[in-house]
Amino acid sequence: LSTIDTFQGFMSMEGEWQVLSDNTEGDLPFTTFEWYKMWWQSFSEQNTMCLLVVHADGHAGRKLVAALPLLARESAREFSRWAHTHSFRTGILCHREFGEALDVLASHLAAGSSWRELLVPYLPADYAVHRQFVSSLRNMGLRVISTPGMQSPWLKVEGEFQEQMKTISRSRRESLTRKRRKLLDKSDGRVEITVGRVADLEERLEQCWMISSKTWKYRAGSSIASD
Repeated sequence: LSTIDTFQGFMSMEGEWQVLSDNTEGDLPFTTFEWYKMWWQSFSEQNTMCLLVVHADGHAGRKLVAALPLLARESAREFSRWAHTHSFRTGILCHREFGEALDVLASHLAAGSSWRELLVPYLPADYAVHRQFVSSLRNMGLRVISTPGMQSPWLKVEGEFQEQMKTISRSRRESLTRKRRKLLDKSDGRVEITVGRVADLEERLEQCWMISSKTWKYRAGSSIASD
């Protein structure tokens, strides 16, 4: 394991970083070298780079197998991942064939005494690599506090809708019921669930754009209808 603390040092890793990105879980645009390069240039402000990277030596040579992009805040007493509320779809990069690299990262963090808080926000819970990283931290004796983040509004419906509703938690079911009742009381409208192809899709989309144009996001230029 080594630490990269300069932008020039990070820039020298472009080739091997991209190979790692291509072999990580998800293989998203948000794990690419270009994404992290733009993020640092746009949002790093005056913070100090503390990029942890793990290499493995093998018959094919030295290979980058994991990366945890951190930055130091408040005189290096707090560390945080390269992410914030407007760019949260990033993650911990770990090669599919080198899961033990997460233990190396966790061991390094556990041995450090200069920091008091490590913030690793917005880790998608459905990624095995993120669950494994949290497990590695706990195995090293570190106290891990997890807080719920944003949940996707997408709800996959299989079979009858009311039967599907019975499978979700009571609190979420009650929340949906309250919101539906509030909407119908205000609008004197109805809820319509369409299954299969929609003949008047263009007309329905125009209604979506119209609703979007009534929001604060439209006034700020960031709604669906803005472009």
